[in-house]
Amino acid sequence: MMRLFKRGSDATRLFFYPSTFLFYLFFALLTSITPLSTVHAQSMQSLQLVPSTIGGGTGGTSTGIVTLSAPAPAGGAIIQLDSSNPELAASVRQITVPAGQTGANFIVATNALYRRYSGLAFTASISAASPLGQDRVSATLNVTAQARPSETVYAPPNSAEGPRCGAGERGLLFKGETGILWNCARGTNATCTFVQECTRGCQSRPLNGSKSQDVCATSGVVPIVLDPRSMGGGNPGAGALQLSSGAPAGSVGAVSTSSLVAAPPQSQNSVDMSFTTGATRLPFKLLTAAVSGIKFAPMRGEVVVPQRQSDGSIFYQSRSARAWVAVLPGTPPPARLLSLKLDSASIKGGEPTFGRTCIDQLFPAPEVGSIALTVTSSHPDVADVLASPMNQGTDCRTFTVDTKAVASDTTATITAQLGTQALNSPLRLTAAAGAKQVNSYFLDPNIVIGGSPSQATLVLDGIAPPSGFLVTLTSNSTLVTIPGSVTVPSGNDRLSFTIETQPVSADVVVNLQASPAAAGLVSQLILKAAAGSPTLTSLAVNPTSVTGGTTSTGTVTLSAAASTSTPVSLASNSSAALVPSSVTIAAGATTAQFVVNSTSVTANTTATLSATLGGTGNDTVTKIAALTVTPGTQPPPGALAAPSLLSPAADARFSVGQTINFDWSDVAGARAYVIQVDDSNTFAAPLILNQSGLTASLYSTSTLPVGRPYWRVRAIDASGNPGAWSAVRQIRIEN
Repeated sequence: MMRLFKRGSDATRLFFYPSTFLFYLFFALLTSITPLSTVHAQSMQSLQLVPSTIGGGTGGTSTGIVTLSAPAPAGGAIIQLDSSNPELAASVRQITVPAGQTGANFIVATNALYRRYSGLAFTASISAASPLGQDRVSATLNVTAQARPSETVYAPPNSAEGPRCGAGERGLLFKGETGILWNCARGTNATCTFVQECTRGCQSRPLNGSKSQDVCATSGVVPIVLDPRSMGGGNPGAGALQLSSGAPAGSVGAVSTSSLVAAPPQSQNSVDMSFTTGATRLPFKLLTAAVSGIKFAPMRGEVVVPQRQSDGSIFYQSRSARAWVAVLPGTPPPARLLSLKLDSASIKGGEPTFGRTCIDQLFPAPEVGSIALTVTSSHPDVADVLASPMNQGTDCRTFTVDTKAVASDTTATITAQLGTQALNSPLRLTAAAGAKQVNSYFLDPNIVIGGSPSQATLVLDGIAPPSGFLVTLTSNSTLVTIPGSVTVPSGNDRLSFTIETQPVSADVVVNLQASPAAAGLVSQLILKAAAGSPTLTSLAVNPTSVTGGTTSTGTVTLSAAASTSTPVSLASNSSAALVPSSVTIAAGATTAQFVVNSTSVTANTTATLSATLGGTGNDTVTKIAALTVTPGTQPPPGALAAPSLLSPAADARFSVGQTINFDWSDVAGARAYVIQVDDSNTFAAPLILNQSGLTASLYSTSTLPVGRPYWRVRAIDASGNPGAWSAVRQIRIEN
């Protein structure tokens, strides 16, 4: 190679002998490139999935086992993984077979909520390949059909009856899932029955008189697509809303999600995006959060197109569907600081303004990590930043800038910082006029127990002059102690001071005034009489008689509202009725409830329940209540035993959309399990959830509605005979 360039006329030589040049160039490239740690002599031999069949709706996992034909070289062999249907089944993007070994394992997770109304079984082809894709093996994961949800869906109030598209929060009153066609009745608390899952989107149509006539679309594009359909947590993605033909003027779209791991950015107006006239696609961005395990996030998409009717009116036809994105664990990219925006760049000193700073990722769950995004001010003495915490699933941090009056125009720099990244935004505070009077008189708190202090703050209508601004203070009661006057320092527009109070035997309202001030400016301080500590007045159960295995609700009551959180100890003298060790009455409340779990009995059994408030001695108060537990229908001889409920605990609290893992003990001889969830401990139809065919003693769901549902489980033997029901527990689902 060097000889080609050593003698004269190099260009001529290369021109007349191109084959020689190409040969040496190719040889040099081959000898200079360091071999990649890939599969060469080690070809892909097999891929096995264990198990190869997963129960639909269980969210179960399979273990993928990759085998090479020979041990991996030094540095290991990188294997690329892929799924033909990542919305249903997904794995990490790649694994490494360690040096000297011939195989490695990985997890394939399944989506418990994937097309749960379809009644269909699904498959996903999981493939493993060398980095350049020259060697590939695959295996099929089968996901069985899951039972359609038995949940009740309510029609919107005052809506027409007939077929209509479910559109989550934007349409059906309660739980109408996007992309599902329902047949709804009309009237107060009217319900809807499932008709069809719309694979190409659910399409609204004009009313036919008083009848709704929405349909499942049979042609045209699906209204929402995502690309890619799986991505590492922290990485950005994209999607688009779609129309089959050019958008008429006024066409809009919306994207929404209940997910905390994938969502459109807050900085993008994803609620009401407008199509460009004539366009067929409306793109949107998608942000994700770092995750510790594979998560499946739903995206709801809706497009709305105005259509002129024969009578000249406009009908806004909508088409909606749902898509899924799989968010994968791994090392996320470093978060980038994208924006910093103030609502107002120039304000009068003493007025507040608001702002927002955003990054290119969603804030992760606490157990996964944190993103240290801070907001500060260069002049906190006159422009103080009060930033709200960054919540999981959001990409922006909001903040308030609380300002003070300034004697001359002042500029404070608001800075958002993420590691070494920083964005600045100037905030100009314009000078206030000289103060003429008191503008406001704040008390914090304005209700106190007599003898307790309060904090007062005076705010002027401008800034105090160089000599300060004198304010005279008066009160209509000797029960409060205030200074006769205070002086707001030069250049300031406010001043705080303490008000001392005296104990009172009855509630008293005290009027406080400041002058000079606008006419009628009076601040009221309410003094409350101190009361003795509330006592425990009663313990009650409802119902007072239950069948073994069901529950009753206990209630403890105080003589007055608790001033602080007050624990009440609980006990039972019988194993037929089980209670928690204590229940806490919240500050300001007089009652608290708890669940009494009963167990199976062979004869009527009366349990004495007790509630105790106080420690030891004369201040201790105990109240009792009786609960009768009666025998239920006994299972036939040889029937399976009742499972023991493990988690969640009684009265455990969850947020709407949070995944709840129901866990119970294994039962000897059980082939499957049935779990029921309902808003009544009698489990009368229709149930909120009735899931059968569970092969594991575990069930997860994130779709339970707000309320205080009860749950129970029983086993099924190989012949299909049911065992005894477990005890019943109650949990809380809150907004």
